[in-house]
Amino acid sequence: MKHKLKHLQSLAAVALYVIMGLTFTSCSDDDEPTVDDLTKVMVGVWTQDGDDDILVINADGTGEGYDDLIDFEAHDVYYLIDWSYNDGYIEMYLADPDTGKKWSGYDELQPISVSQNRIEWKRKRIYHPSYNKEEIDFWTWKRYTK
Repeated sequence: MKHKLKHLQSLAAVALYVIMGLTFTSCSDDDEPTVDDLTKVMVGVWTQDGDDDILVINADGTGEGYDDLIDFEAHDVYYLIDWSYNDGYIEMYLADPDTGKKWSGYDELQPISVSQNRIEWKRKRIYHPSYNKEEIDFWTWKRYTK
């Protein structure tokens, strides 16, 4: 009888260790989004928090920027967007809508927080690669809904 009791205690101890191990393992909401998740979530129409800009992001790496809601509704494009994913960042270039000529400099956007309706970015604005002038700020995009 003592042998069976020791065996039962050993099994109970193993079960307890397994349960404790599972308890301390959790899924976190702050996991970095995968490239596919981020680029899929980005597609759509966004407003910039604290600014009137409206951004239209397309899945093919293009987009459009509008100065405000009135221009967006009138389809008066303020700038064209070319974007790509590169090494943990979104590189975003802006271009003149009439000529298609890219403006000097570009933005590197690093995702801080991503959800279906809100993206927070750390934005590094590189004014011109040869100047070595940069500016870092934070952007929040909210999905546009009427």
